[in-house]
This record gives sequence, C-alpha cells and structure tokens, in this order.
Amino acid sequence: MKPAQVVLASVLAGALLVGFPMKGPALPAVERVDRSSAPLLAGVDRAWWATIRSSIQSVNRFGWKVVGDQRNALFGWSVGTAGDVNGDGYDDAIVGAYQYSNGQTDEGRAFVYYGSASGLSLTANWTAEGDQANAYFGTSVGTAGDVNGDGFDDVIVGAPDYTIGQTGEGRAYVYLGGADGLSLTPVWTAEGDQTYGHFGGSVGTAGDVNGDGFDDIIVGSPYYDNGMCPMWAAPTCTTGRPPAHPSLRIGRLKAIRRLRHSAFRRGRPGT
Repeated sequence: MKPAQVVLASVLAGALLVGFPMKGPALPAVERVDRSSAPLLAGVDRAWWATIRSSIQSVNRFGWKVVGDQRNALFGWSVGTAGDVNGDGYDDAIVGAYQYSNGQTDEGRAFVYYGSASGLSLTANWTAEGDQANAYFGTSVGTAGDVNGDGFDDVIVGAPDYTIGQTGEGRAYVYLGGADGLSLTPVWTAEGDQTYGHFGGSVGTAGDVNGDGFDDIIVGSPYYDNGMCPMWAAPTCTTGRPPAHPSLRIGRLKAIRRLRHSAFRRGRPGT
C-alpha cells in the first residue's frame, strides 16, 4: 500500500479538507479523483460524493496537499479543522493516521499543520502518538474549541483501542493551544471503562453547553452497551469481542443494515 494523502480543495466557494487514506502520491491529479478514491467522511453517501467529486474536478489544482511518510499508516483516515491553536489569526488543520508505527506497532499518530497568509504548512508543526501498540490513536481527530478560555483553540484525539484496565476500552486526549502552538502532553484524558467499548471512536467540540465561557467536548463510545444487546452482535445478541479494526466495524454495521432492509422487503421486520 502506498503512503496516503490529504488534500484541501476549493469547493462550492468554500473549502473541503479530504483524506484519502488508501491513496498514494501517484494520484495527485484532480482528474484521477473518482469513485474509487472516495474520502472517508462520516455520513457521506454516494450521491453527495458524486456532487463533490464533480466540483473538485472543476478545480485547476488542489490548494494544499500532504502525503504520509509511512506505508500502511492510513494517513488521512481522519481529518478536520484544529481551529486556531497558536492565535495567529489563521486556522490550522489536523490529520490522523491511526496505523502509524513508531516504537509501537499501530500506535497511531496525529499531525497538525499551521495556517498562515500563504496557506497551510507543508510539514507538520505538531505531532502526538498513542504510545501503545494497537491503540489506533488518531482514528478520530478534531478541534476541542477553547476548553480553558485562554483565547487559543485546543484539539482532541481519540484512540478507541487503547487498553488500560479494560481491553479495548479506548481513550480520548485533549491538547491545549498556546502562543507557541499545541502542548506536547495532553492536559486531559479519559477512558471508557468498558471492555471493547472503543471510547474515542468519535470526538469533537460540543461548544459551550452550560454557558460558563469555556468550550466543552463530546466523545463517542460506539460499543458501550450498558447491559443492552450490542449492535455488533445483532441479530443473535451473542457475547464476545467486537471487531477491533475500524474498517471491520464499519463493514459489520453496513452488513447489519443490509440484512434489516432485506427483511423489511420480504415483509418480515428485522430484529
């Protein structure tokens, strides 16, 4: 597998940050952006991507592109705005590569690229890693807003297969922004406290939900079941381990939906 890439394209008078975790540097041309290189974005369906693909193909070139430096790291699996982490008036971008290995296999890494008057940096200005084999740090990334009210945006990163106490419980990390950029160590971490709950499968800012002047965060734990039948075990509701690899989890959910839709077409609702 070739190193993957992330591009920033001007679309519909705005900007679209797109990750191509399966594609490499041999596919930089706009004309090569097609169904086979559809981005991994939450909630994207084929009709929406067809519209965006057409818009991207009308652009003369990508506004910004970076390519991963390690094979099979899945650089660009997750992408998003980091907000303005260093307070220079320019927004920054964050990219995840959850299978990045540097000391620990598939520990994962997140990369932040600072914005400027000339655009985003071509080299990462900040990186952080999961520091545990198979933690999948960087499966989800995004801005945390300004959680401490200091005027600098912060970032949040999920590692849904992190293990400490319970296998595969997952962990989320918040790193503070500042005049010198992002902190090298997280100011806050939390775990899911349930075996294979995969806390950190999704992360993001929640805004200021209680009006205290500080932004809040939200974290998803897709396999937290609270004693209920987990989605991954449907329709038999057997116990055991859910698929650990994010792509396998997505595939299983799609298979479950197809089974249920098929049952409805036959006149028998799925269970």
